[in-house]
Amino acid sequence: MGNLAESCRKLPQARALVERYVHRPAIEFYDIQKDPYELNNLAQESRYQDTIQKLRVRLDQWMADQGDSGAAMDVPLKKVKIPSKKKLL
Repeated sequence: MGNLAESCRKLPQARALVERYVHRPAIEFYDIQKDPYELNNLAQESRYQDTIQKLRVRLDQWMADQGDSGAAMDVPLKKVKIPSKKKLL
């Protein structure tokens, strides 16, 4: 089995899934009963803005209660080139 980069080059579906995961929007809101695979982000729909705002307030309060600033997990990771197995052996 090849590596992820190879799969992304060969399979457009794999690349699309990786891109979707890596480039997520800041706010995600899904109807998981109708959309269990979370393909249709409803965050921009006006009818959900009040609910999203209420959930944001609850999450912010919970994070504050836990002492979780979120900063360490919310910064972009530096890309690092990993040597191939052949170079390691």
